[in-house]
Amino acid sequence: MQLLNPQETMQDFKYDVAFSFLSQDESLAEQLAKLLKGRLSVFIYSEAQKDIAGKDGEVEFNKVFGQDARIVVVLYRSGWGETPWTRIEQTAIRNRGHDAGYDFCIFIPLDLPNKPPPWLPKNRLWIGLERWGVDGAAAAIEARVQDAGGVLVEETAETKARRASELVEFYQTREQWRMTEEAVNDATKAANEMYDMVEATCKRISEGNANMKMRVVRPSDRYYPEINIITWGRSLHVRWHYQARNSLRESGLHCRVIGPVNLLRTGQLPPVIGEHWYDYNIGPDLKPFWQPRDATERHSSASLAEKLVKWLVETVTEDEPWNIE
Repeated sequence: MQLLNPQETMQDFKYDVAFSFLSQDESLAEQLAKLLKGRLSVFIYSEAQKDIAGKDGEVEFNKVFGQDARIVVVLYRSGWGETPWTRIEQTAIRNRGHDAGYDFCIFIPLDLPNKPPPWLPKNRLWIGLERWGVDGAAAAIEARVQDAGGVLVEETAETKARRASELVEFYQTREQWRMTEEAVNDATKAANEMYDMVEATCKRISEGNANMKMRVVRPSDRYYPEINIITWGRSLHVRWHYQARNSLRESGLHCRVIGPVNLLRTGQLPPVIGEHWYDYNIGPDLKPFWQPRDATERHSSASLAEKLVKWLVETVTEDEPWNIE
């Protein structure tokens, strides 16, 4: 494993590690950060908002990723570098890489199959979560920091106890919130807002693409709102479920794609192509999000709406649905 540029290795850094990621991967960034904190100084935007508030965000982000962080860890998936903030971070990383090489960078791919950005040198270090896991990834980051001249600080018992206490307090706060009517109402409202965004996206697609018309059906149900999108024999069904008016336990957003719809020709019901459940929850910053039960990513209502419509569109090219009679 190569060391960083010698000049960078010898200089002082404000942060040992800075994380760059899309909003839906904030949970994973926080998991990695918790494993590193106490021994390394870590930058995560959501935790540094108070320090950045009132300052020029573009200037501050350029400093963090361009010079203040010893190692930059990118949680990479399609869309990274295209949002306003990750675009700034990408520019800072590329400028620094152009001047000093990319040895300061670690990419953790989250899409399958992995597809690195075209500008990244092929010999750069990648950490695959399928092989390493979160604990292994954190250990690899620590090793990279040490190779780059960083020093691990031994965490004291008092520090560990304080972090454990903060974590327990958060878990208690989250559980108390989940057992309230307010939480259920918030989730129901968020589901309806997400459906509005899905419908608006489908309308734009239908108006802009002659061969991709989408029909939207939203049954009227104030308690268990749902939305259905039909196109090319495929149908996306999304419905918000909960068991009690004052608890998010046994609740969830059920999403599935069905099709091709071919009942008249075969007499068989259309198959379920894919199925996912999303839970509504809050993080340590008390901000709500949607999270798939089988992954660590987090979604705002806007990013989930985009993801669901993309999922439906991707199924359209499978099995040549346009040949359906």
